[in-house]
Amino acid sequence: MLPEAGGENTPIRLDAASSKDIISYTKNGTLNYSFPEGTWKVIAFWAVASGGQTNIAAAPKPMTIVDHFDSQKVLKLYNYFFGERTEFSL
Repeated sequence: MLPEAGGENTPIRLDAASSKDIISYTKNGTLNYSFPEGTWKVIAFWAVASGGQTNIAAAPKPMTIVDHFDSQKVLKLYNYFFGERTEFSL
């Protein structure tokens, strides 16, 4: 957990001492936790096999997931999206 800081796009630093694993407060995909007074953000992390499919509401359709721990695969993905075939460049 981390307290809100600055504006919507202002970077904030997570104080590791303030973090709390709240997975035990979830049931059937719903979080039921009483946060201390203040404004908080919940950050979720999960792992899936490389080449797996997304299953999140924000995606219009399932998409293949890149292995974010393999720098070569990430670079290949960035080059595909922002490389010479596009008007973008890294």
